[in-house]
Amino acid sequence: MDLIHFISVYGVWLVAAFIALETVGFPFPAEAALMAAAIFAAKTHELDIWLLVGVGILAAILGNVAGFWIGRQFG
Repeated sequence: MDLIHFISVYGVWLVAAFIALETVGFPFPAEAALMAAAIFAAKTHELDIWLLVGVGILAAILGNVAGFWIGRQFG
């Protein structure tokens, strides 16, 4: 499996995981991953930019909710 195919299949979900984990509080490079995925989507048209935006928004919301819940339960 080549790198372009790997990124086009799993890139959106990897970026979503980075965003969710960073908003919970783990040190992940979510902004850099999001920018790299957006550039990849613009250059190759292998990623759907609107799917990337939607999944990124959803991941940020879910990460914030999870972080709030963790802080509320164990804070």
